[in-house]
Amino acid sequence: MIGVALIGFYYSNITPSAAGGQPMQVNSLRKAGIPVAYGTTAVTIRFVSNQLTICLMTLGLMIANRTFAYNQLGGLIWAARIGWAINFIAVPLVLLAAFKRNLIQAVIEKLIALLAKMHLVRDKNATIAKISEILDSYHAAMIALIHSPGQILLQILFSALSMLGMTGSIVFTYYAFGLHGTPWYQILTMSCLLFVSASYTPLPGASGAQEGGFMAYFAGIFTDGTIGVGLLIWRFFTYYMFLIVGVGTVLNDKRLIRLEKKRRQAEERLSGTAEDHAGETGDASPETPEPASGPEGNGKA
Repeated sequence: MIGVALIGFYYSNITPSAAGGQPMQVNSLRKAGIPVAYGTTAVTIRFVSNQLTICLMTLGLMIANRTFAYNQLGGLIWAARIGWAINFIAVPLVLLAAFKRNLIQAVIEKLIALLAKMHLVRDKNATIAKISEILDSYHAAMIALIHSPGQILLQILFSALSMLGMTGSIVFTYYAFGLHGTPWYQILTMSCLLFVSASYTPLPGASGAQEGGFMAYFAGIFTDGTIGVGLLIWRFFTYYMFLIVGVGTVLNDKRLIRLEKKRRQAEERLSGTAEDHAGETGDASPETPEPASGPEGNGKA
């Protein structure tokens, strides 16, 4: 499952608005033998937990350090507000899609009908039936999860640790330079505000927005000419390292798929050879001799 997470990080970082991470994780889970409905449920809960966690963290830190945040950001505070609102509204929208089964069914049927008219879907009824089956399983899995609050709390805890790792990296970068002018909780506040501000940017890995936001949000915090190097270090550990590890994970996943394909082909060849050999053995079995006729003459001359 670590590989699935790394694949998700990789595709999130190379697709606009991180749109490719979740579908590729569902696909990886499907290859591992997990049905699409259950894989979608797992990825959905992970997404909702991450969004809810980062929004609550940012809101709490912003309230606790609002004077510092307003003084540090100035006119850029609007970007943080918009980013927070976009990240937060994703939570009820995803939950609405999860529990409003009939609404999603109607939307999907209209979409499939449109695709069928464009000749992009061959069998409309079969496609709708397949999607309906997936939606039924997905809806049932979500309902079952609601009755397991312990699992939800555990997922939120893991999401909190993940978000702290992503946003807290700037704190460690700051102290790595030996700087001590700004408390860690104020740096963490700015880091969370930067995260929500740049995350909705429709660029792979929020490129440009993250770098520009870092230079603007942490101006005056990283002193003595350290802000440029600090940006490179922070960006490496939160973006480029995931690309490097993600590429390795994807290549290894493809290698394992090729090996599995070769193994199955070898088994099929062996099975076919064994069947052919059995058939040849049956064809070459000795014929049963016919019984000899009676004696031509046994009377006396």
